[in-house]
Amino acid sequence: MMSHMAVSAANENIGGAPKPLINSTYLAMFMFIGAELMFFSGFIGAFLLLRLSSADWPPVDQPTLVSRYRIPRWSSIKQ
Repeated sequence: MMSHMAVSAANENIGGAPKPLINSTYLAMFMFIGAELMFFSGFIGAFLLLRLSSADWPPVDQPTLVSRYRIPRWSSIKQ
């Protein structure tokens, strides 16, 4: 009787490893998309941090090379 149970238990595991819960290609794609999401969120976060925390440039009292009409002044053009 004991040997019959051992043979029966051994026959149940003939198929090899149990079926995975999720296919490895789906898991790899989810991990890739998650990594890309984190990567570009870091870029966007760094951009927003630097953009919103920077002071106005150029300072108000400093002369500029561009007129208020966004046309370069003659003094800034090299000949």
